[in-house]
Amino acid sequence: MSFDRMFHNVDLALRLAIAKHEFRPEQIWKLDSLAKERSKSKSFELDDDGSWTKKEKAATSKDYPTQRSLFDPLTRYFQMVQLYILYSAGINSAGQVIFALGEYLRQLQNLAAEYEWNAVLRYHFEFHSIRLAEMRSGDYSGWAVFDRNLGGQYLDGHMRRSNASKTNTSTTSSTRTQFCFAFQAGNCSSPCAHGRLHQCQHCKSDAHGSKNCSQKKAPVA
Repeated sequence: MSFDRMFHNVDLALRLAIAKHEFRPEQIWKLDSLAKERSKSKSFELDDDGSWTKKEKAATSKDYPTQRSLFDPLTRYFQMVQLYILYSAGINSAGQVIFALGEYLRQLQNLAAEYEWNAVLRYHFEFHSIRLAEMRSGDYSGWAVFDRNLGGQYLDGHMRRSNASKTNTSTTSSTRTQFCFAFQAGNCSSPCAHGRLHQCQHCKSDAHGSKNCSQKKAPVA
């Protein structure tokens, strides 16, 4: 089946932009088979020559409210990129691209399960924008590598509440089984501010720490 027939409902200009790696990530919704043409909020920027340029505002979770609204058209976009590489560069190059793009989809799904959706969207669109220049030079390897700098910028502090609660619960459970070393030396009043055990490590008494324990073995001379 020809490329035109496989993606017959994708505008030719859009297909060419994807082939040249000039496709803007925020326009990914145009590849959604269920999406209808919609207008996005516009802003205007003043150019150096004094003219005004119309610019679409950055995409948010209002534009892509569910994971499906991104993953469905993004998967289609990746299919088109893979086929372009297969037809133009051959099976070996296509194999590398297929792996890199598949790895990114896996990572993105994991991020979506762990972090707030709007934070994941901001990470994705910036990540995709960076990849465009690399792809124009024939490098697709960046798709397979998590960008720690972007992760710190867009994801840190935006963990889903359920995951954050599990992390806090796990940490609390762990500290509750640990002896408080400050208490052992007599320097922490009960109850422990950090939730650790106020018990003597030698006799398990909660009246004193190991420093003042009468059952502590004397050092061997």
